[in-house]
Amino acid sequence: MFTSKVIIMNKKLVLSFFLLIFFVSSCDDTPKSGIIEYRIEYLSDIEDDPLKSLYPEKMTYSFRGNDIQTTFSIAMGLVKLTSISNATEGKVYTLFKNHIGGVYYEEIFGKAILGKDGMHGIKIRTTDDTEVVAGLLCKKTMVSFEDSNGWFEVFHTNELNIRDVNANNPYLGIDGVLMKFRILASGFYMELTADTLMQINVPYEKFVVPKEYEKVSLKTIREYLDRKFM
Repeated sequence: MFTSKVIIMNKKLVLSFFLLIFFVSSCDDTPKSGIIEYRIEYLSDIEDDPLKSLYPEKMTYSFRGNDIQTTFSIAMGLVKLTSISNATEGKVYTLFKNHIGGVYYEEIFGKAILGKDGMHGIKIRTTDDTEVVAGLLCKKTMVSFEDSNGWFEVFHTNELNIRDVNANNPYLGIDGVLMKFRILASGFYMELTADTLMQINVPYEKFVVPKEYEKVSLKTIREYLDRKFM
């Protein structure tokens, strides 16, 4: 009788510890981190452009907690355009690098100007539709802006729990990481779709401007961005 009570108590104790471990791990403050790779489809007519083979075919989206880095590799990796939204520091950085060196422009988180050009008059219409993109459940929202030629679908997810994820891009009114969306930048109209999600440890250094980059003015960074492949 005593033995059976001990066994029952031990089972309850083990179950209690299991539930405690599960609760603690669920409330772990360790930031989620990972990398999402997006394929790019050009909606603008680029067939006759002699430089079309140099255009980026994918975008890399790295995240750690609420910090985000997006990178386009252009001209077969010779040129890189990167945006860093560092919520930890309250800063947004736009970086440009070519064979000569790297430059960056600094803005205040939530008040960024760069990255929003060309998508004026954005309108959002929510729906009840959902779809799985790159393994994540996404909501569908219909979007249009002045030069979009009608409404298009945007899929976004809250499964990565990134706060203020669209505070520094034209999709401020949409909650969640954009998994399929369109942008108009530097004369290119593109649709980006998430293909793969890798939940791996991304070091914090990824969201800091490298020391060798030179800080420049808004006018200068715009000049670099307009060159595209130079």
